[in-house]
Amino acid sequence: MRAQEIVEAARMAVFTPLEGPTDTLRQLAAEYKGLCERINERLARCGELMRKGNRSEAIRLAEMEPNLLDLVALADFPERDSFIELCQYFGLETSPPLLLDIAAELNEAYAREQPLEALLRRYRLYALARAPLKKRLSVLRQLAKIDGQNLYWKKDQEIFENERIQEIRRELAEAVQKCDIGLLEALAEELRQTQWINPPPEALIQAVDQQRHEVAKQIMRQQLVELAQQLHEAWEKLDVRQARQVRTAWQQIAELAQLPANDPLQQQAAPALNWLAEEDQKEAEQIACQQAMASLERCLDRNEKNLPKLQKLYRQATLGGRELPPYLERMYQLRIEELQRAAKSRSWRNYILTLMVGLALSLLVGAGLVSYRSYQQYRQTATSLQNLLRLVEKSSPSESLSALLQAKSLIDQLQKEQPVYCQWTPLPELTAKIMSLWEKNTFRQQQLQQLLSQISKLLDQPPEQLGRNDFDFCQAKFQEAEPLAHDEQEKLRLQQLRNRWNEIKFRWQRLKDQQAREQMKPLADQLAQLENSPNPPPQALKQIQQLLSQLSQLAKTHPDISDPVRTELAVLREKAQSLQRHFQLRDQEDQSLAKLAELVGDHDRFLEILKQHLRQFPNSPRSFAYKQVVDEHPYWKTLDRWNRYAQQWNSSSSQRFRLMEDQNWLEGFQSWVDFPGMEAVGKIRPYLTAVRNQANAGLKELQEMLENPPFQDTWIVPYGEKFYYVLQPPEIRTGAVISVEYIVDYDRNVRRVSLKFTEKDLAPTLAPHIPLCKELVALLRQTTVANWEKNFCHMIQKVLITQTQPIPIDPTLRLCLLEKLLNIASQGSYPIQQGFQDWQNRIRTGPVDIGANWLNPELIEWKEQRRLADEFLKRFSLNELAANQQKAAELWQQFHSFRLPEFQWIGFLQSEGDRWRCVLKAPSEVAKQDGILYVLTPVPAGGCRTICIGSLRQGNCQLRESADREAWLEGRPVFSMSK
Repeated sequence: MRAQEIVEAARMAVFTPLEGPTDTLRQLAAEYKGLCERINERLARCGELMRKGNRSEAIRLAEMEPNLLDLVALADFPERDSFIELCQYFGLETSPPLLLDIAAELNEAYAREQPLEALLRRYRLYALARAPLKKRLSVLRQLAKIDGQNLYWKKDQEIFENERIQEIRRELAEAVQKCDIGLLEALAEELRQTQWINPPPEALIQAVDQQRHEVAKQIMRQQLVELAQQLHEAWEKLDVRQARQVRTAWQQIAELAQLPANDPLQQQAAPALNWLAEEDQKEAEQIACQQAMASLERCLDRNEKNLPKLQKLYRQATLGGRELPPYLERMYQLRIEELQRAAKSRSWRNYILTLMVGLALSLLVGAGLVSYRSYQQYRQTATSLQNLLRLVEKSSPSESLSALLQAKSLIDQLQKEQPVYCQWTPLPELTAKIMSLWEKNTFRQQQLQQLLSQISKLLDQPPEQLGRNDFDFCQAKFQEAEPLAHDEQEKLRLQQLRNRWNEIKFRWQRLKDQQAREQMKPLADQLAQLENSPNPPPQALKQIQQLLSQLSQLAKTHPDISDPVRTELAVLREKAQSLQRHFQLRDQEDQSLAKLAELVGDHDRFLEILKQHLRQFPNSPRSFAYKQVVDEHPYWKTLDRWNRYAQQWNSSSSQRFRLMEDQNWLEGFQSWVDFPGMEAVGKIRPYLTAVRNQANAGLKELQEMLENPPFQDTWIVPYGEKFYYVLQPPEIRTGAVISVEYIVDYDRNVRRVSLKFTEKDLAPTLAPHIPLCKELVALLRQTTVANWEKNFCHMIQKVLITQTQPIPIDPTLRLCLLEKLLNIASQGSYPIQQGFQDWQNRIRTGPVDIGANWLNPELIEWKEQRRLADEFLKRFSLNELAANQQKAAELWQQFHSFRLPEFQWIGFLQSEGDRWRCVLKAPSEVAKQDGILYVLTPVPAGGCRTICIGSLRQGNCQLRESADREAWLEGRPVFSMSK
């Protein structure tokens, strides 16, 4: 029994009076106990997984069919305690308590897992797609941050970060080789700004920064080469403006690149820069000359007495051989002669004083020159040592080593040439610090040499004798040696040794991967064969299970494979597991499909099987199609409604007349596209339209008109050739003049006329048309849908066959009645409309005015109107009437023999690869049947579309693959319409 049935039976047992334990109750108690034990077993496994931190695995285990939480909710029904007490009372097996606390934890795990779902999906996608480690590590950090209670994330993050550090080292080498400054910038930012569990080695950060600076210098150097070429081009064109723009860029980049003065690029650009400097100097001199000329002119205007100032301004104004304007030259010469005469008289007085002061100063300078030079040399040496020591302490390792070598050389030179300086403060202190740093550097070099020797000794062994531990040992030694390599030669040697290590490790890894791939290949071929097999063998599940076992053993046998091979192995295992799930689902789907075939024709049960399939196999390829089929089920019921109408129509005339009077039975089918039923309805639509028009055709209005005067209770007074219609017959006396009040229109308006009767005049009598109108009224009252044609043909015949003696019915009235009867009958009957169409056209185009007044004989046209109407009525013979009736009867017989098509649900569509077939409910039921096959598909505007997909011949379905592709949908019902 299923869980739902077990619980329902347990609930029923609680409310069922029992005198003792029955076999059914014993079996129910055992089954419910087994259900609770199975639920507790799954709950315990989920709880164990959650305690180990494997929350996702616990949720996946709980979601396996049937869903665990759904089972818990089902088994924990409200009457559970009562049922257990009932079992205890009768001494039956009792179920254990449900582990509801674990169920609550599992429910809480769902709430925690939901925010991680998108990240976990992305993480798995990155893993299967072999995404870069940087991307996977970023997602892993987010998982560790959100799911902080799961320590496995942080453990994986630490492993990934260690591998990422190694990857950064490789990317660093590639970036340096390719001069990729963007990658170096990204690496530097990642190392410094990313949140690492274990901070990256400072040596790696410094190496990235150093290489970033070096690559930036190389890039800037390349830019300087291009700028030097542009400088030469501007020089050759003598384009000063362009050259100055290039020089500005050159100076900025040269400053950033710290380009030495003796660099070849400086020498390459020097000629152009010198030329540009000369141009700048010429331009500056020209400007200075102009300014000096203006200043000279102002000084001369002010009678400047400072001779040197005037001479200086003159030299500046005439620099480069320039000439002053004649007037300015003349003013300058006159002013100079004047000042020279004044200065000559003062020169002799100052000569003797100057000579005496010079001799005194010479004696003082000679005495202190020797001591000053000695002190200057000491201060210069001390300053140099201080600067070098500062450089050693604060510079990068390579620059520090260079400065240390210079400082050691300077100390050695000082101790050799000027040992006395070594005793002067602060040289002893500086010397001690530098010698201490020198000893440390010597110890560093020894350590580096020892590490490199250990690595070289290990790498000298054959690769096949090495193991993973050997490479890990080398990697650790490399990490120890990297901070110890300072100068370029040491770094070069370390890099060469690392390259050798990488090459040996690559060959070793390739050998391990090749061995693993050779064993993976037959397993992959076997899996591909199962994947590509359209009809997998029955033992496919067993083969896949064996294959999964072999893949697990392969992973244990080859623990040293690389990540790509490990990923290939994981992908292969995932494919095998996916194929295993696919075959399991396929087997279950085949069972579900067999149930569908049995339920063709039963809407509700067929629909329930489809919904059950959607719940059990939400990700199945058929599920998308079945979901759409479920949404289409209202159209099946609408088609059933059509079949009911068609059966009523085809069963009897009484049912057909009821449908014809029903205004709504075709609603709902109007919006259906290409529906064959509506095509059939189109053939009888004129009949239906006419029948539905009977209520508004004017039958009641005609009946009311004929039941009132002047068609009823009216007398006629003959007077010569005239006839007067009155409501009350007058008393006539021969020879007397009598005033007669007669009717002049249908509104019963009256007029008076004075008449003198003779013996020849007939006596007043009942109007001759009253018997005819009574008969017409009686027939109108009896007219229904079933006898509409018969009654109206009878009424038309009565109008044509009327009495003529002694007083005839007015021919204009007869023609008016004939026109009204034909008009009303045609509106309510398509056969009469077609059968009497010629008569209606004849009356419509005839010479008689149908609306003429036949009541007032005093009208001038009254007599002529009667004559024309009488002659026109003779054209409507009884033979024509019989022929028209026969034509209408034939049309009515065709209408009565018409049958509406009925649709039979015979199966549903199923896909078989590139082909489609119709799964029949019971082939024996449709054997020897012929018909056209249709499916119903929805349309965006509402309603549905009927698509023909083939035919049924002798019980065999012949599908048209060329039918509209929208028709083909798995699970969609197929209907057959009899030909």
